[in-house]
Amino acid sequence: MKFGRLFPFLRRAGSCEGEEAGETMHASIRHNKIQILEVEPLTKEVWDSLLDELKAERASWMQHGERVSILQDKNGRANASIWRNPSLSDEEIICILGKYGIEGSVVPHIMG
Repeated sequence: MKFGRLFPFLRRAGSCEGEEAGETMHASIRHNKIQILEVEPLTKEVWDSLLDELKAERASWMQHGERVSILQDKNGRANASIWRNPSLSDEEIICILGKYGIEGSVVPHIMG
């Protein structure tokens, strides 16, 4: 079954140049943040590079003004929240994530 039929409220961009095949991590791209579920271990250098490319915002309310928050769920899996820079389009974010082996889907912002 195709992705769009399973999750019709999400949309994905086409493939991007430099995107790695066989993505294992998935990101939900929202209007104010990017959530990466079941994060695989990444080195500090890889995280810094990814955050720099995403032009990740520093969250003033977080300790030390960090650009990412990584929390472990009750099953021991790590999930990351990256504070999104509004200057990048959804498609640009999907392409950047793809370079790091992360598949991205846009979750529409629902007012209400």
